Amino acid sequence: MTITEFAIIVFKSPPDFSDPALQSLFQKLSTWQSECSGFPLRLFTNRDEPTEVYLVTGWTSVAAHEGWIRGERNQELLRVFGPYVDMPRIRMVYVGVNFEAMPKDAECGGMVMVVERYDGARWRETTSLVEEGRYTWSLAGRDLARDDGDVFRFVGVQADGGEVEVGRDKLTPIERWALRRVEPSLGQSSVL
Repeated sequence: MTITEFAIIVFKSPPDFSDPALQSLFQKLSTWQSECSGFPLRLFTNRDEPTEVYLVTGWTSVAAHEGWIRGERNQELLRVFGPYVDMPRIRMVYVGVNFEAMPKDAECGGMVMVVERYDGARWRETTSLVEEGRYTWSLAGRDLARDDGDVFRFVGVQADGGEVEVGRDKLTPIERWALRRVEPSLGQSSVL
């Protein structure tokens, strides 16, 4: 099973995806990381946080991604993105979700991908929200860096939705991001 990397890249100002220089950098990031991981790199934006770009991709293991992080190409990307990105604010988590089970772009037309973070100590999923018709797809997994790690849920929804119901209890996420797919090479965002 693959794992999923979920990263939040905080820019110093909202990125202009129509800027040819920035388009080139995102293309380089996508190409190089995909070549290393063997999986597509998907980029997202969030209208509530215009300086943030969200990266979702797969890796065969945590060790494979750590090798990429230390590698020459990633270090070059950090250098060239330096003028644009607030490096100390980058966040990243390894999630125990099989990246290959996440629907491909064409299968998600007209939707928003919502990512929610829950307290791992309180998490218990007692019903399938997909079966209830609330979401088109839903995948959840723990933060792999900690034994009692928080749970991250990735869901495909038609709208930005509210709280996720789990059984009869409602769990409010610690954090929640409503994301739209972005294609920097096209200079625009498109709905996932």
